[in-house]
Amino acid sequence: MECRRWARVNPKSLILCLLGSVCMLISGCYEPILSLDFNEEGVSPLTITVIGGDMVSEEDMNVVFSQLTMLIPELLKNYDCRVEGKQIVLTRRDFALAQDFPYITFKKQADGSYLFEAAIPALYATEQESDDIFMTLRVSLPRTINMANTIDVNDRTATWTVRKNQLHKAQRLRAVTIAG
Repeated sequence: MECRRWARVNPKSLILCLLGSVCMLISGCYEPILSLDFNEEGVSPLTITVIGGDMVSEEDMNVVFSQLTMLIPELLKNYDCRVEGKQIVLTRRDFALAQDFPYITFKKQADGSYLFEAAIPALYATEQESDDIFMTLRVSLPRTINMANTIDVNDRTATWTVRKNQLHKAQRLRAVTIAG
Protein backbone atom coordinates (compact mmCIF):
# COMPACT_ATOMS: atom_id res chain seq x y z
CA MET A 1 0.00 0.00 0.00
CA GLU A 2 1.35 3.41 -0.89
CA CYS A 3 0.80 6.40 1.32
CA ARG A 4 1.08 9.04 -1.45
CA ARG A 5 -2.68 9.07 -1.92
CA TRP A 6 -3.09 10.25 1.70
CA ALA A 7 -2.07 13.72 0.57
CA ARG A 8 -5.73 14.24 -0.48
CA VAL A 9 -7.26 13.23 2.85
CA ASN A 10 -9.36 15.66 4.87
CA PRO A 11 -7.31 16.87 7.90
CA LYS A 12 -10.20 16.17 10.31
CA SER A 13 -10.44 12.57 9.10
CA LEU A 14 -6.69 12.22 9.44
CA ILE A 15 -6.75 13.42 13.06
CA LEU A 16 -9.55 10.97 13.91
CA CYS A 17 -7.61 8.10 12.30
CA LEU A 18 -4.44 9.03 14.17
CA LEU A 19 -6.28 9.20 17.48
CA GLY A 20 -7.87 5.83 16.76
CA SER A 21 -4.54 4.17 16.02
CA VAL A 22 -2.93 5.63 19.15
CA CYS A 23 -5.83 4.26 21.22
CA MET A 24 -5.42 0.82 19.63
CA LEU A 25 -1.66 0.84 20.29
CA ILE A 26 -2.21 1.84 23.92
CA SER A 27 -4.95 -0.76 24.41
CA GLY A 28 -2.64 -3.63 23.54
CA CYS A 29 -4.16 -4.58 20.18
CA TYR A 30 -0.70 -4.80 18.63
CA GLU A 31 2.47 -6.68 19.49
CA PRO A 32 5.72 -5.01 18.40
CA ILE A 33 8.75 -7.25 17.82
CA LEU A 34 12.29 -5.91 17.39
CA SER A 35 14.71 -8.35 15.74
CA LEU A 36 18.48 -7.82 15.76
CA ASP A 37 21.19 -10.18 14.45
CA PHE A 38 24.57 -8.87 15.61
CA ASN A 39 27.82 -9.84 13.92
CA GLU A 40 31.18 -9.75 15.72
CA GLU A 41 31.53 -5.99 15.18
CA GLY A 42 28.15 -5.20 16.74
CA VAL A 43 26.48 -4.49 13.38
CA SER A 44 22.98 -5.83 12.71
CA PRO A 45 20.18 -5.74 10.20
CA LEU A 46 17.13 -4.33 11.98
CA THR A 47 13.58 -5.57 11.52
CA ILE A 48 10.51 -4.29 13.34
CA THR A 49 7.35 -6.37 13.05
CA VAL A 50 4.00 -5.18 14.38
CA ILE A 51 1.47 -8.00 14.70
CA GLY A 52 -2.22 -7.19 14.94
CA GLY A 53 -4.21 -8.92 17.67
CA ASP A 54 -7.39 -10.95 17.35
CA MET A 55 -9.62 -7.86 17.21
CA VAL A 56 -7.55 -6.21 14.45
CA SER A 57 -8.41 -6.72 10.78
CA GLU A 58 -6.08 -6.61 7.79
CA GLU A 59 -7.75 -3.33 6.82
CA ASP A 60 -6.86 -1.92 10.27
CA MET A 61 -3.25 -2.92 9.66
CA ASN A 62 -3.26 -1.06 6.33
CA VAL A 63 -4.59 2.04 8.09
CA VAL A 64 -1.96 1.82 10.85
CA PHE A 65 0.74 1.32 8.21
CA SER A 66 -0.39 4.46 6.40
CA GLN A 67 -0.46 6.39 9.67
CA LEU A 68 3.05 5.28 10.58
CA THR A 69 4.48 6.25 7.21
CA MET A 70 2.74 9.61 7.34
CA LEU A 71 3.85 10.37 10.89
CA ILE A 72 7.39 9.13 10.33
CA PRO A 73 8.32 9.90 6.70
CA GLU A 74 11.83 8.55 7.30
CA LEU A 75 10.30 5.07 7.32
CA LEU A 76 9.75 5.16 3.56
CA LYS A 77 13.21 6.60 2.99
CA ASN A 78 15.20 4.33 5.33
CA TYR A 79 13.14 1.13 5.57
CA ASP A 80 11.60 -1.45 3.28
CA CYS A 81 7.99 -1.31 4.48
CA ARG A 82 5.25 -3.81 3.77
CA VAL A 83 2.00 -5.13 5.14
CA GLU A 84 1.61 -8.92 5.18
CA GLY A 85 -1.92 -9.73 6.31
CA LYS A 86 -2.07 -8.72 9.98
CA GLN A 87 1.63 -7.86 10.17
CA ILE A 88 3.52 -4.69 9.37
CA VAL A 89 7.18 -5.45 8.62
CA LEU A 90 9.78 -2.66 8.60
CA THR A 91 13.32 -3.64 7.59
CA ARG A 92 16.04 -1.02 7.79
CA ARG A 93 17.88 -0.61 4.47
CA ASP A 94 21.26 -0.03 6.07
CA PHE A 95 22.68 -1.81 9.07
CA ALA A 96 22.26 -0.69 12.66
CA LEU A 97 25.17 -0.39 15.07
CA ALA A 98 24.74 -1.49 18.67
CA GLN A 99 25.77 1.99 19.81
CA ASP A 100 22.84 3.47 17.80
CA PHE A 101 20.56 2.23 20.60
CA PRO A 102 20.98 4.21 23.83
CA TYR A 103 19.54 1.34 25.89
CA ILE A 104 21.67 -1.48 24.38
CA THR A 105 25.16 -2.65 25.35
CA PHE A 106 26.99 -5.08 23.06
CA LYS A 107 30.63 -5.90 23.63
CA LYS A 108 33.23 -8.56 23.16
CA GLN A 109 34.67 -9.67 26.50
CA ALA A 110 38.34 -10.50 27.22
CA ASP A 111 37.60 -14.26 27.02
CA GLY A 112 36.12 -13.91 23.52
CA SER A 113 32.49 -14.18 24.63
CA TYR A 114 29.91 -11.55 23.67
CA LEU A 115 27.69 -9.69 26.12
CA PHE A 116 24.32 -8.24 25.17
CA GLU A 117 22.28 -6.10 27.57
CA ALA A 118 19.16 -4.03 27.04
CA ALA A 119 18.13 -1.65 29.83
CA ILE A 120 14.44 -0.80 29.73
CA PRO A 121 13.54 1.94 32.21
CA ALA A 122 10.49 1.85 34.45
CA LEU A 123 7.62 3.33 32.45
CA TYR A 124 4.80 3.18 35.01
CA ALA A 125 4.77 4.56 38.55
CA THR A 126 2.74 1.59 39.81
CA GLU A 127 2.34 -2.02 38.75
CA GLN A 128 -0.19 -2.45 35.95
CA GLU A 129 -2.82 -5.18 36.03
CA SER A 130 -2.51 -5.78 32.30
CA ASP A 131 -0.27 -8.58 31.15
CA ASP A 132 -0.47 -7.33 27.55
CA ILE A 133 2.79 -7.52 25.65
CA PHE A 134 4.70 -4.25 25.61
CA MET A 135 7.46 -5.51 23.31
CA THR A 136 9.21 -8.66 22.18
CA LEU A 137 12.96 -8.42 21.62
CA ARG A 138 14.63 -11.14 19.54
CA VAL A 139 18.45 -10.94 19.48
CA SER A 140 20.94 -13.18 17.69
CA LEU A 141 24.58 -13.01 18.77
CA PRO A 142 27.77 -14.08 16.94
CA ARG A 143 28.19 -17.26 19.00
CA THR A 144 26.01 -19.77 20.84
CA ILE A 145 24.33 -18.24 23.88
CA ASN A 146 25.62 -19.74 27.12
CA MET A 147 23.47 -17.78 29.59
CA ALA A 148 20.46 -15.46 29.32
CA ASN A 149 17.75 -14.22 31.65
CA THR A 150 15.04 -15.69 29.43
CA ILE A 151 13.99 -19.29 28.92
CA ASP A 152 13.48 -18.69 25.20
CA VAL A 153 17.00 -19.41 23.92
CA ASN A 154 17.79 -21.32 20.74
CA ASP A 155 21.48 -21.60 19.81
CA ARG A 156 22.52 -18.00 18.98
CA THR A 157 19.11 -16.38 19.54
CA ALA A 158 17.43 -15.19 22.73
CA THR A 159 13.88 -13.83 22.82
CA TRP A 160 12.41 -11.75 25.63
CA THR A 161 8.74 -10.87 25.96
CA VAL A 162 8.29 -7.78 28.12
CA ARG A 163 4.78 -7.27 29.49
CA LYS A 164 3.15 -4.07 30.69
CA ASN A 165 2.84 -5.39 34.25
CA GLN A 166 6.66 -5.61 34.45
CA LEU A 167 7.26 -1.97 33.56
CA HIS A 168 6.75 -0.44 37.02
CA LYS A 169 10.44 -1.17 37.57
CA ALA A 170 13.43 -1.14 35.24
CA GLN A 171 14.11 -4.31 33.28
CA ARG A 172 17.55 -5.59 32.25
CA LEU A 173 17.60 -8.16 29.46
CA ARG A 174 20.91 -10.00 29.28
CA ALA A 175 22.63 -12.72 27.25
CA VAL A 176 26.23 -13.94 27.16
CA THR A 177 27.71 -16.25 24.53
CA ILE A 178 30.23 -19.03 24.95
CA ALA A 179 33.87 -17.92 25.03
CA GLY A 180 35.88 -17.79 21.82
